[in-house]
Amino acid sequence: TAVEACNKAGVPVFMVASESEGGEYKFVGFNEEDCGVVQGKYVAEHAEEGDKICYLTGTPGTENTVLREEGFLEGLKSRDDLEIISTQSGNYTAEDAMQVTEDWVQAYGDEIDWIVTQDNQMGQGVVEVLKAANMLDKVRISSWIVPGTWDAEYLKNDDVEHAVYVSFKTLGETGAKVCEKFYKGEDIEERTYMMIFFEQYQ
Repeated sequence: TAVEACNKAGVPVFMVASESEGGEYKFVGFNEEDCGVVQGKYVAEHAEEGDKICYLTGTPGTENTVLREEGFLEGLKSRDDLEIISTQSGNYTAEDAMQVTEDWVQAYGDEIDWIVTQDNQMGQGVVEVLKAANMLDKVRISSWIVPGTWDAEYLKNDDVEHAVYVSFKTLGETGAKVCEKFYKGEDIEERTYMMIFFEQYQ
């Protein structure tokens, strides 16, 4: 409603990182599906034969959750010997991720070879549970990392093996540049993806 109201009033709207279900706006963000593909390809390239994977998604039904999972499955396609033994929602929170991981430890134990998460908060929950269960050296983790935050320590300490790196500072800077171009009368795309996106892993 707010976006549509701005449209009617002639006020330009820029959506950064998330999108509206209605109205007209310019989007600045990162490609959610590509993020999933990066994780899927990494697991496909580094997993042992027959490895079993637990996949932790975000809030069910949201666009980023759906696209990241689609990308992950796409990236994993080259390995038909790998098995996703469970996909559960952690709602993008450490607390929910901890509960799900505890359930996985109880249900699957040593069968788990990988846990892949759709964001860094859930990665934190996974790490803490695996530490408590003395399984951190047995289960490989692919998560996310945001520069300048605590989750970077997990990567430095080898608690997390692989992480999708997303710079929200760069995202904000990209958004500012898009706005600047607009107000200078330059043509801008309907969708602008931030310029810096890469994977980081040990």
